[in-house]
Amino acid sequence: MTKQKLINYICLGGNAVVAIMAIVSSFFKIFSTGLSASGFGFFKFFTNWSNFLIGFVALAFAVYYGLIIAKKVKEIPLWLIILKYVVIIALTITFLVTLCYLTPVEVKQGNSILEMYKGANAFMHFFVPVIAIPLFIICEYKPTIKFDFTFLSMAPVLLYCIFYITNVKCELVIDSASGKYDWYSLLGDGSFLMILIVILAFSFIAYVLGFIIWFSNRKFRHLFSGFEIYEGKELVENYHPKDVKNTNSLSEEILEDVIVGKVGDENNSLPVNTNEEVTSFEGFDVVKKTYTTNTGTIHTITKKVKVINEVNKTDENKLVYHVYKHFFRHKWQIKRSDKGDIQPLFNDRDSAIVKAKELVLQEDGMIRVHSIVS
Repeated sequence: MTKQKLINYICLGGNAVVAIMAIVSSFFKIFSTGLSASGFGFFKFFTNWSNFLIGFVALAFAVYYGLIIAKKVKEIPLWLIILKYVVIIALTITFLVTLCYLTPVEVKQGNSILEMYKGANAFMHFFVPVIAIPLFIICEYKPTIKFDFTFLSMAPVLLYCIFYITNVKCELVIDSASGKYDWYSLLGDGSFLMILIVILAFSFIAYVLGFIIWFSNRKFRHLFSGFEIYEGKELVENYHPKDVKNTNSLSEEILEDVIVGKVGDENNSLPVNTNEEVTSFEGFDVVKKTYTTNTGTIHTITKKVKVINEVNKTDENKLVYHVYKHFFRHKWQIKRSDKGDIQPLFNDRDSAIVKAKELVLQEDGMIRVHSIVS
């Protein structure tokens, strides 16, 4: 089983577990609280909304990962992974507010430290966030979320602030347990300044959390997925030193074919049928070789060979030397497909490629150069 397939199975199982826990807990609280006129029960709390949404988003992810495993689709749609990113921010806020604010309040009132983690709240405040957040950060990296979308992390907080502040100022829905319209006790005297401070503070916190999760999703996912998972294009180039003449997957362009002498010419000192000289330059190889024709004429031919950049054109049975950037050490490394890492590390990509070419010339293999866009 490949690493990518293993990740797909983990994402399928993880999202299925999150979906079951979040949806079952949400409907349990809906039926136990009800849609009473005294407070809309379930739907007035931020925690409940974040779990309700993550349940159905995780269900959609589980379905898509099932389709990916069945090879019906290639990857999760971009709009869906952005939606999950936004909901994950809301779930993170739920987890942190419960841990850092609501639990200390309960303890201060003489209740147990586990007061906020009883019954369905155990799943909504702890188990769902603890599974869903790391799963998103480490495993769900395709397609890549661009930095521009990090500003959407403020959306859940801003929408809830609009609902919450409107409810408090217009006295629409009262919390039956506390007898307050301001059931989180956030707005104090309800002045414009206090409202502005609440909106700005929570928006800032949401954006910081959004940036941390976005950054972690881009960086820490390599810890799990290994060298095969890369930013942007998964494969930058393939190099087949022994396939330059015969492979149909390389595009050749003759730059120069010059007659330099004739066999038997006393003034000719050029070697006949010399080895190829290969020079890499900006995405293609320049191959230079001397050869003779049937008539005894000696030619020097120079060809430009375009390097393959599609994964599906590689020979899966060939020995592969992977050239990649080490995530922690920030140096370039060579990994042989059947034996693992080869020492030493290299300070730059070109030095690693030169060494890999030396190694691959000794065997019938190929070089695969990867990149990480920081």
